[in-house]
Amino acid sequence: MSTELNGTELEWYATPETSEERKRAFESAFGWRYGLVFGLVLLFTCWGQDAWVLVTSSAELGWGKLLLAAITVLPLLVLAGWLAGRAYSSNPTKLVLWIITSGASGWIAVHLPFQGMSWLTSMFDSTVQGVTVFPFVEDATFMVVIAIVVGVVIAIPAALVQVLATQWAWDRSTEQGQITFTSTLFLFLALPLALLLGLFWDGTANYNLRAPIQRSGLVFQMALSTPPDLDMTKMPQDEMMTYVAGLPWRGRISSHYTQYIAYYDPETMQQATVDIAFDNGLILRCQLVQFGRFMGGCFDLGDEAAVLVSQFIQTGKTPCKDCSVQIGQQAAAWRAKLRSDSVLVQIQVTHHAGSVLLVQGQLGSEGRVQCRLVGAQPVVIHDCSGP
Repeated sequence: MSTELNGTELEWYATPETSEERKRAFESAFGWRYGLVFGLVLLFTCWGQDAWVLVTSSAELGWGKLLLAAITVLPLLVLAGWLAGRAYSSNPTKLVLWIITSGASGWIAVHLPFQGMSWLTSMFDSTVQGVTVFPFVEDATFMVVIAIVVGVVIAIPAALVQVLATQWAWDRSTEQGQITFTSTLFLFLALPLALLLGLFWDGTANYNLRAPIQRSGLVFQMALSTPPDLDMTKMPQDEMMTYVAGLPWRGRISSHYTQYIAYYDPETMQQATVDIAFDNGLILRCQLVQFGRFMGGCFDLGDEAAVLVSQFIQTGKTPCKDCSVQIGQQAAAWRAKLRSDSVLVQIQVTHHAGSVLLVQGQLGSEGRVQCRLVGAQPVVIHDCSGP
């Protein structure tokens, strides 16, 4: 049996409305793909390389910012591309959508290393709950403004490129309005813009907290992999300084360790304190300056923390005057209730997370006590509990 179409029916199949609907559906589908490609390139440029350096430097939750960006910034940019595609012929709407989402992404980019990582750390470790391990600092406020402005500037050509890429891709689509391989290639027209934005945001938001971790990692890797009697006169200056910084700790460090940011200068972020917890029990606290370019001295944090908490528990005071140690209100109230004849028989650092140290001790037969030390400059005896 055959079916014949009359002239009216043939005309209906070719109406402009049908072609228009196909093009609308095509722009919507192409739009979210455009946002996805833009977002993925940005994600791996800004947070991918950051995660690689931190993970290979054995940093605590080195992949954390990449994860947070993947669940915040990436969906936001996919949404921008999709909504811009659905805006169809309204180019001003596309532009506004990209400006809003790129600006919001810039705000998120700078907050991820601070509030974002503080939240993530508390999710993985209950020891730091109630403590902001990465406080948002004064210098970061300026960084937020810069990140938003650059995001908005890049959003303008990104929106225009989407308009052109969509049209060129549509011209190379199938008769049914399906995306072809050639059409897909136009998704990558915005790749240079995403790369540029990712590199800028990485330098703005991530570098300051990554450089100290990277430098201290190089110091101890060099100490583990080189002999202690190399001729330093033949070394480049940077290599020689890296080599010298690790010399005092050869023989005490182990090959497996985790690095933690314990402090950073709230004004310029040029100075930082990094804790390195080795799997043999040694914990070092090291000072780094000029965005991690130079490494200062290190000391045995485990011994220092034990002495500090022991002195506090037995006397209610810190072991030195005018030093960078403070006693929190909760810790002071706890100490005031402690029996004056309590005898501390042993004490040790039992846990490390973020800028928080957990120190536990035994008060004779009364039971165990534990105190949390927070930060580095100053060190705060935040709270204690037990027996």
